[in-house]
Amino acid sequence: MPENKNQLREHIRVKIQTLAKEGFSTKEISQKLKVGRTTVFKWKNNKTVIDKKRSGRPRVLTSTDKKQIKSLMYRKFGSSIRKTTKTLNMSKRNLKHCKKISPITVHNYLKTTNWGRKAFRSTKKPLLSKKNDEDRKKLGDFVKKQ
Repeated sequence: MPENKNQLREHIRVKIQTLAKEGFSTKEISQKLKVGRTTVFKWKNNKTVIDKKRSGRPRVLTSTDKKQIKSLMYRKFGSSIRKTTKTLNMSKRNLKHCKKISPITVHNYLKTTNWGRKAFRSTKKPLLSKKNDEDRKKLGDFVKKQ
């Protein structure tokens, strides 16, 4: 069985093409494989099963940038997105390539990491500790008895 999504898609496309060659109709193939009829119609006469490359804007952060962000921010008290962005933009590598990274880009990257998501939530301490809460209850009971 296919391991990732791309292999699964290609596997289904191959099945569509083989069933179409065997003479099954579009409706029968879609019911057998539990996919939409438009999907079957699209892939049954296609010569390949591989996706075409999609156009789009290239990624701003490289793997090196991501490592630097982690080293600057991961479990470091007092680290901030602005300081990290400034450090990244002033690095020799980014200055050489005239590359500017915005704070929003760093923020969006942090939201994708498990440790970055937790870092944005400040831990709130309860107003009263468990012991203080118990002491206040004892005091209230004592006052009621008096």
